[in-house]
Amino acid sequence: MNFQGMDCWTFFETALGFARMLNEPESNWTPERLLYYIELDRYRGGQCTGEYLSRLHYLEDWLYDNNRRGLVEDLTRDLGGRSVPHSAREMSTGWRHYRYLAANRSLLGPLGRMEANVSSRPLYHVPKSQVAAIEPKLRSGDIIGVISRERNGLYSTAHVGLALRTSDGVLHFMHASSPSNYGRVVIDDELSKYLYRYRSDSGILVGRPLR
Repeated sequence: MNFQGMDCWTFFETALGFARMLNEPESNWTPERLLYYIELDRYRGGQCTGEYLSRLHYLEDWLYDNNRRGLVEDLTRDLGGRSVPHSAREMSTGWRHYRYLAANRSLLGPLGRMEANVSSRPLYHVPKSQVAAIEPKLRSGDIIGVISRERNGLYSTAHVGLALRTSDGVLHFMHASSPSNYGRVVIDDELSKYLYRYRSDSGILVGRPLR
């Protein structure tokens, strides 16, 4: 783990792991316990089998699996989320940019089948025009997945961070590794305003950690 150079995913999963660990007795505050909680969330069914595809590579798949196991509640539909045409194909389309896939092309077939399974599930998002209205219902620590609309009209998850409500009552987007803050964690603009920074960002999904 590198606390000096996080991307959006390692930031949110490490923060979640710390929060769960710190709810335990101080004697459990160990690197091993933190890694246990990261493995619990990061891998399908909570177990790293050593296989590349045991990891939950797509945020919507992560939310589906963690919601199914009672670790996180998917609030998106309850917050007014709408179904959008869904495509999870970033990895198979750009496999040459993934070092492990480029070195193990035999994984492309199983990867494609995994992506087809993820894409077959409905994807819901709260349109960014409606996020300001639901901000009062969000809490610090809620997981915010940013949905983007691709040129072909399909939608996919593009970024992830956490909600953070500051003492003035404003709900900010806390995240790492957007183009303007690569490798660093920042407390950014109000969430509803942040979403208008990039034209392709269409809305959000929301997960709330349960334990």
